[in-house]
Amino acid sequence: MTREERLHNNLRDLWALVTEQPGISLRAIAKELNVNLHRSRYLVAVLQASGNLTKGAPRDVGVLRATVPMITMKRGKSNDEEIP
Repeated sequence: MTREERLHNNLRDLWALVTEQPGISLRAIAKELNVNLHRSRYLVAVLQASGNLTKGAPRDVGVLRATVPMITMKRGKSNDEEIP
């Protein structure tokens, strides 16, 4: 496995982990992904720089959240309202 593949897999796993467990700590991330603490910090920094991961309010120290885009669907032809 190349470095790029490993990075891609780790970022994908981190995204899924934070989506499932908002507010997970860096140590728990490192344990779940089987990486060291420095690597987990690096992965979080990469996702934060890309805008796919955000920190909570300053009073919520260390709370990580994944930004999930809203998906809208349209109903049938009889009613053209969007469903959020």
